[in-house]
Amino acid sequence: MQTPRPGDNFIALESGFWAPALAPVPFSVSRYQGREAMRLTPFQKEGFPDWTLFEAFEELLNDPATPAYYRRAWDELQVFERGSAMLNAAADVLGMTQARRDDLFRLGATLKA
Repeated sequence: MQTPRPGDNFIALESGFWAPALAPVPFSVSRYQGREAMRLTPFQKEGFPDWTLFEAFEELLNDPATPAYYRRAWDELQVFERGSAMLNAAADVLGMTQARRDDLFRLGATLKA
């Protein structure tokens, strides 16, 4: 390594430099944490400069082509789980990468009501 490790939360890169280690991805977050993380996450939509991921999910789930049980799940779920069929299907339609989903759960885990 080119320099000493700056702290315990740094990992070595092949380049010889240190990078901050990412927080582990939680398996689940509360309804509040999941929805608030979505509200804090920008989502590009032409003509809507302040559009958020939450609004994108709402729009998608309100589409008549979306299965009704997905809408019910969205309305009633109390925990956002990484393995949720509804959350992953919607994220797929919205083009969210796995890395972006992981970041969303990491952000959610930091939010406290």
